[in-house]
Amino acid sequence: MAQSAPVWALPTLRAATDPAATTGSTTVRADGVNTTGYPVRVDPSGQARDQSSQRRLWKLSEQLTGVSYLDVPYPEGTHAVTGQKRALPPR
Repeated sequence: MAQSAPVWALPTLRAATDPAATTGSTTVRADGVNTTGYPVRVDPSGQARDQSSQRRLWKLSEQLTGVSYLDVPYPEGTHAVTGQKRALPPR
């Protein structure tokens, strides 16, 4: 590890507590390769926002883990596998 455990936890802590964080943004280390530096908020790449890729990854994850998340809503209220609109749980 290039940093101490408390500093290593900073991106997760920032993502969980930053009032400016938005759905779809991500928190990474400032060095650009996510190994050192303090966390910064960035927008995900176009590939990461591609819903077709997201669905394929979701299905593959379910297949590899043997865990089905059919009742979990996807961002924007769309179910990850079926693409059907679902109500988001209250925040």
